[in-house]
Amino acid sequence: MAYTMYNLDRIINIKSLVSAFQVIYDETFNFKGEMHNFWEIVYVLDGKIGVAADSRIYELTKNQIIFHKPMEFHRLWSEGGTKPHLIIMSFDADGIGMKRFENGIFQMDFEGAQMIKDIITYVHTAFEPWGTTLLKARSTKDEMALQLIATSLEYFLLTVFKKSISKEGINTQSARNYRRIIDVLNSHVYKSLTLEEIAAVCNMSVSNLKKTFKKYSDEGVISYFNKMKIRKSIDLLKQDLSIGEISEMLSFSSPNYFSTVFKKETGQPPINYKKSEQRLL
Repeated sequence: MAYTMYNLDRIINIKSLVSAFQVIYDETFNFKGEMHNFWEIVYVLDGKIGVAADSRIYELTKNQIIFHKPMEFHRLWSEGGTKPHLIIMSFDADGIGMKRFENGIFQMDFEGAQMIKDIITYVHTAFEPWGTTLLKARSTKDEMALQLIATSLEYFLLTVFKKSISKEGINTQSARNYRRIIDVLNSHVYKSLTLEEIAAVCNMSVSNLKKTFKKYSDEGVISYFNKMKIRKSIDLLKQDLSIGEISEMLSFSSPNYFSTVFKKETGQPPINYKKSEQRLL
């Protein structure tokens, strides 16, 4: 008798865990923001938070979840005088299904909250806290707990995958101005612009530009512009281009300065990133 082996294709594949923790912030909580090359989940168990995700501004309430895709700038703050109770989890994943989680928020239910709490329990079994948000592997490796983390997180993501997604964010005048600034920076990512030039293109004064940008990013406009350039450079590094060519394309003053900014944002120099990409081919 002939047997047929069927490949069980996986649309979501959890590769590694970076951090996972449950926290209650006070009503003055204001996280400056960050950008990294792995996924991050923010799940609201209670309270209310404001979220900036690139140009999008959201207000999340109980049982809502947002996903930050790799190299997406994101920032959090307490909203409405509440003390937000959150689960935040960072991980590396691939698969065509991950595209589903970009650029929107999902409404979960009691079952979803319990599932993600269970994952945190498995994480505590395999890891111990290291600092405020990072993890350290326990001296005795618990392979069962590691497997449960991966399979439970994949199952949780598949559950979220079936939920409806909302892409409606806050649409105040200041939020619209912020989106306009981000759009301008995106469309000029290959150029070198001063703060005055950016303000002129946005039809804003420099002071209003800085005030609007700080409200949602809590970072300088030029600093954020450099982050955009580094994100673009990661795409260019996957092509057959030299560090010097990429530096010139993105209007950095020199390849050395480009390498310095790249390492600051990603933790490694561009040449190392390029080599790691080549090993995957």
